[in-house]
Amino acid sequence: GVIIGDNSDLNVLFWKSKLVYIDADSFQFGKYPCVVGTENFLVPELYDKDLAAKPYFVPLFDWYSWYVMTIRSLLMVHPYGGVHRDYKTVPQRAKARITFTDPSVKYPKSGMHPDLLNDALKGIFDRMFSQGERFIPPREELVEYRDSLTTCGSCKTMHPAENSSCPQCSHVNTQRVQRQVKIVKRPGKMTVNSETIMTTPGQIIWRHVLGQNIHAIARENGNLVLYRYSPNERLKSMKLMPFAGDPVFDLFKDRYLVYNDGLADHLKVFNISGTSPDDTAYRPWVDSFHGRRVFACGRDHLFRVYQGFLFASERNDQYGVFDETNINAVSRDQTWVAASPHGSVVFGYQRFFETLKFFIYRLDKKKLWYPPITELKENESIIDASIRFSATSILLILKTEIKGKTFVHVYILHEDEVKCHFRVDAISSDTYKNIHGKAFAMTANAAIILHPTDDGIVQE
Repeated sequence: GVIIGDNSDLNVLFWKSKLVYIDADSFQFGKYPCVVGTENFLVPELYDKDLAAKPYFVPLFDWYSWYVMTIRSLLMVHPYGGVHRDYKTVPQRAKARITFTDPSVKYPKSGMHPDLLNDALKGIFDRMFSQGERFIPPREELVEYRDSLTTCGSCKTMHPAENSSCPQCSHVNTQRVQRQVKIVKRPGKMTVNSETIMTTPGQIIWRHVLGQNIHAIARENGNLVLYRYSPNERLKSMKLMPFAGDPVFDLFKDRYLVYNDGLADHLKVFNISGTSPDDTAYRPWVDSFHGRRVFACGRDHLFRVYQGFLFASERNDQYGVFDETNINAVSRDQTWVAASPHGSVVFGYQRFFETLKFFIYRLDKKKLWYPPITELKENESIIDASIRFSATSILLILKTEIKGKTFVHVYILHEDEVKCHFRVDAISSDTYKNIHGKAFAMTANAAIILHPTDDGIVQE
C-alpha cells in the first residue's frame, strides 16, 4: 500500500464530501521513502530522522497527522498550540507532550472553545497527544460526534448537543471594542490607558477602522447589528436586514456598506448614514477567485474585478448614481485585490499560468507599477497572503511552503520602491506564525509593525 507521509493541510483538498490528495511525489511505498514532512504535522518520533535515508513512515503516523488536521479544523488551534513559558515551539512541546490542555499553557484567544469537542474526542486527543499513543481513531466515535452536532442560533457555531449551552458563546460572553492595549516592547512592557468604546453580547464578524472612526458588525441572537463610532458623536447602532450565506462586507466614503453573501455574482450597496440601511439599488457584477468574490473598498472608491477587467466605482452625488471607471485588464478568475482605506490605491496579484504577478495602481495619479516582490526559491509556493496599508506605504506578508517547511516573506513598499524584504521561519517565529491581524504604520525614520500574540501586542 501507499503511505501519505507528508500528510498536511497543504496536501489535502476537499470538494463537497470528497477528499483529494495532491503532491504525490512525497508518498511512501515499498522501498521508496517519503523524504519530506511538514513539521507541524510530522509525528515527533521522526523529528531527528533523515527521512531520505530509508522508509521511516508507518500507517499510524498518517493517522497522527490526520488527527492534528482534525483538531485544527474544529478548534483553529494546533494540539501543541498556545503559549508555554519554557517550550516555545511546536516541536519542543510535541517532544514534551505538553498540549494546550496543560495548565501551564496559555490557550490562544483566537482559538475556538475546547468544549466544542465531546468527551470521546477529548479522550482520543489525550491518548494521541498527551500520552503519545499511536492508533486509528474509532470510526463509531467520530460518526457519533458528527451526528450529535447542533448549530447555535446566536453565533452559528456547531457544537455537541450534549452541551447545555453553546461553549463558544459562553466563552466569548461579551466582546468589546476598546483602546486598551498591552504593548510588549522588548525587553520591557508598556501599558496604555484606554476606554471601552462598545460592547456586544454576540460575536463581532467585521470591523472597519479609519483614524478614530470605527464601524463594526456583530451577530447577536441571530441578527446582524451595525455599530458606528466617531469621537464627536455617541455610539450608534442599527439592525441590518437578514443576510444569507457567509456575508462579506466592506465600506467606502464612510457611509456605503458593500455586501456579498459568497454565493451571488453581484454586490449590493447600502447607504448607512441614516437610522436604517438604505438600499441604493446598485448591483455591480463581480468575478470570484478561490471561491471568494473579488472586491475591495478604498476611502472613496469600490474596486472590483469583472470579466477580466478591474473597475473603480465612485458615488456621483450630483446625479445620485455610481460612476464606473475601467482601470486595467487583469486575469479573469485569477486575480485578487485589496484597497487602501487612506486613499485611492489598489494592490493586487494575478496569475498567468505558473507566474504570479503583483501590481499597484494609484487611481489619483493613474499610475500602474509592478513591484519585484516574487523573490522565491525554486519549487517555493505561496499558500497565504496578508496586506496592510499605511497612509504612504504598503506592508505585504506572504506565507510560502517548500519541501514541507513554511516561511514568511515580509515586504515594505513605499512609492515605487521595495524599501525592505526579509524572510523568517514561520514555525520558529513567535510573531509570524499567524500573518493576519497586524497593524502597520510608517514614521519619518522607520516602519512599525504590531503583532497580536497571546502575550500581548509585540512591536517590531
